[in-house]
Amino acid sequence: MSIEVHKNLSEIFEIGLLIHMHYHPHKISRNTYMQQLSEIGVNGESFSDKIVPLSSNYLKYFENHFVKTSKDNFFYGDDEWYFLMRLINLIIENDNWLMDFDDIEDTVVYEKISYKFFDNIPSNISEVLKLLSEENIIPELCWKITLLFKNPKELISDFIESITSNIPAFNYAIDKLKDSTKTLFDDFEVTPHDFVLNFVKKFDPNIDNNIRLIPTMILCGSIMSFEGGSNDIYFGLFFQEIYEEMILRRDFEIDIIPALKILGDRSKFEILLFLTKAPNINLEIAKHLELSAATTSHHMSVLLSQNLVTVIKENKKANYHVNKQCLKEIIDSLSKLLI
Repeated sequence: MSIEVHKNLSEIFEIGLLIHMHYHPHKISRNTYMQQLSEIGVNGESFSDKIVPLSSNYLKYFENHFVKTSKDNFFYGDDEWYFLMRLINLIIENDNWLMDFDDIEDTVVYEKISYKFFDNIPSNISEVLKLLSEENIIPELCWKITLLFKNPKELISDFIESITSNIPAFNYAIDKLKDSTKTLFDDFEVTPHDFVLNFVKKFDPNIDNNIRLIPTMILCGSIMSFEGGSNDIYFGLFFQEIYEEMILRRDFEIDIIPALKILGDRSKFEILLFLTKAPNINLEIAKHLELSAATTSHHMSVLLSQNLVTVIKENKKANYHVNKQCLKEIIDSLSKLLI
């Protein structure tokens, strides 16, 4: 496995998520970051002081020239981003569509969309509905995905318009921030490869492809990859610093406390109980616990941060497994401390 470090932001990725954050600004609020960072055992206040000003200014400058398009609610209205992220990934992998989409055959668009949602190409709408029912997709998303398969060329054209219309807004925002973020991007270019490889191996032990490491400013405290065999990893400009503090704190025996706090959360504990029966995907976990996919994704990120679960990608799906070795180590540490 090797790593190719990119020094530039992904225009499509950033614009898509900037528009999403425009409609859901709570996702980059101080309270949200404080909660998420504290849950993984780092100083939420300290890192929020770094992350929130960058994220909020980035969004503010983008909004100065933001162009709303007719289908924004359809693409960006959901608080969760199961649907949106597949569209963003689709356009990233087919970025030539930004320039010459009118020349692309309808059948090609339909096929490309199919592989973002399913393992096979559905032959008609009835088969789309059948596949969606097998995937246990929530009704609201079923409706959107069905509409997408009924009008693939038209809706993808609308989505592309929402991205291309906001390229000037994106360029304006990064230009306004270029001086204050120069050091962050310089540091990103020299991100230690062994650090990335070690982290990625923990996140996905089966990965054996070459990795493209791409900086992200809209998710500057996070790390993200797409399902379905993508080699791209979107690496927040502050993520290495956050992760290193988390590991440093975990070196102290007493800092099993973050893991114990997680185990004390009913939803996260119920997720672990559910996964002891068998590994499963995010949507199945959400359905079993009667949670939204977005809430479940957040819980899984927290569980992953403390190594309480692992992810193995099988048939283009991310299956979560209980990390029994980690749980055993927590129990052993408790035993040493208290018994």
